[in-house]
Amino acid sequence: MSELVRPGVTAGMRHVALFVEDLEATQAFYTELLGMKLEWQPDPDNVYLTSGNDNLALHRYNGQAIEADKQRLDHIGFIIDSIDDVDKW
Repeated sequence: MSELVRPGVTAGMRHVALFVEDLEATQAFYTELLGMKLEWQPDPDNVYLTSGNDNLALHRYNGQAIEADKQRLDHIGFIIDSIDDVDKW
């Protein structure tokens, strides 16, 4: 097995994206209770919240009800200093 070589370091975590069934209630939780601010809402099914340099993406899940043991995480995004480093990673 070849040795893994890290292409560099990340500049931190940029965002986490979650699938949620009740987008409005979830948005209210993060904004009203945790104090995050609405950064962007491109459409009624997606909101992007922030508390500064981070970003929490909430995506409405329109399928069947999400069972307790099913994955709700869509993805995690890291900050990379250069677009050219994306392919290296």
